[in-house]
Amino acid sequence: FSNITTASNLDALTCAAGTSTSPDSIAVSYEADKFNTVPTSTNEPTDCLGNPLSTITATLPTVVGAVIANTAEPYTVADNRFYIVKSSASSISSLYCKGSGGEPQPLVENIEDMQFTYGATATATTVAGYLNAEKVLTEITLTPSPPNPEAGKWAKVLTVRICVLVRSASPVASNAASAHYIKCDGTLETAPPDLRLRRAYSTTVVLRNRLPPP
Repeated sequence: FSNITTASNLDALTCAAGTSTSPDSIAVSYEADKFNTVPTSTNEPTDCLGNPLSTITATLPTVVGAVIANTAEPYTVADNRFYIVKSSASSISSLYCKGSGGEPQPLVENIEDMQFTYGATATATTVAGYLNAEKVLTEITLTPSPPNPEAGKWAKVLTVRICVLVRSASPVASNAASAHYIKCDGTLETAPPDLRLRRAYSTTVVLRNRLPPP
């Protein structure tokens, strides 16, 4: 996203225009409670940084006998945004999180890249390869479904591969050849910027709501 830290809500997030080699970012929003977050000492749900979340009140109709009455139901929503940024003071790239309850803070230092690629299929449930977000929308074999072609192509995605590139805190390699590494796109980097060791770690997750019923 081009406005990951400034967007007022998830609907206001915008994707960067054109092809970008910058790290990806992700925003996750869900109804939070004391079971799916790390609660405070008073059992308040929290965001990704441990900040307590504000309570929202929804007005819901409740049927009591033959009467419909409005009932106020409290709930909380976590809005967590994960992205990579390089500190201007230390020049260290870190994985940051901006939560609902406060200012963004680094979670893990020396994370240089984060990439999401998507396993999509045009017909059955077999994923033949992985595409970045731009290519999901341009891949001609992913037949879009009207009336929203863009959403129709995303509906073909069954799995997501997440990759992060981690570096050592200080130079370790004895020479440039020893510092070569495989990047998140699977290519070999033969011109590393320094003598730090780097390694890409990846995992693949299945989108359960995209799987066919057993």
